[in-house]
Amino acid sequence: MNSEDFKKIIPGFTMGIVRASISHPFEMMKLKSQIDYKGSFYKNLFKGIHYSIITNALERGIQFGLYEKFKLNDNNLKSSAKASVISTSLTLPYNIILLRNVVMKSSIKISKNILYKSACLEYARNLSGSILFLSSYNYLKDKDSPIFIRAPLSSSFVWSLTYPIDTYKNVLLANNNKKLTFKNLYKGIQYPLIRSIPSSIIGFYVYEYMLKLI
Repeated sequence: MNSEDFKKIIPGFTMGIVRASISHPFEMMKLKSQIDYKGSFYKNLFKGIHYSIITNALERGIQFGLYEKFKLNDNNLKSSAKASVISTSLTLPYNIILLRNVVMKSSIKISKNILYKSACLEYARNLSGSILFLSSYNYLKDKDSPIFIRAPLSSSFVWSLTYPIDTYKNVLLANNNKKLTFKNLYKGIQYPLIRSIPSSIIGFYVYEYMLKLI
């Protein structure tokens, strides 16, 4: 990696730190809703925030850094896909730690079958979500849509489509026998939708600002 490639990582890395700091308590509430958590719902919402900050900073840094590099030669969709394939591998370990170790405090091992299914679901969700987000965000950017519109709009669009996959994956990881009706698959979606407003707007203002600096 040369110095120019490293510079491209900085805006996404910085944005990841900002977004994770805002989003973490909403992520905790989302997970608790999905698995029908029986404990205190609003307790310890900032517990494990360091996992979110580290993972999101690395994922966003790699994803957006590669996107900026790839789009020099590829179109918007192809650049989004190539960058997302590489960055997606970080999200499943983070998800398992946050759900099993922080929320559930479970020491029970996950079976290979569940781990395999969860990995496939996470890859499908995060990869499709990342491609959709980067494509829609940069499409709106090309249309001169302001950040406070394109950021939450793109984020909400992605969650509306991919949320059922996320719920199914987390129910599997929690070893939960919850009946997955259409309503249950979307239980807790209000938390990522609400967080997308401050998180995406502030995060992308930081991202665009850092892009100009480098």
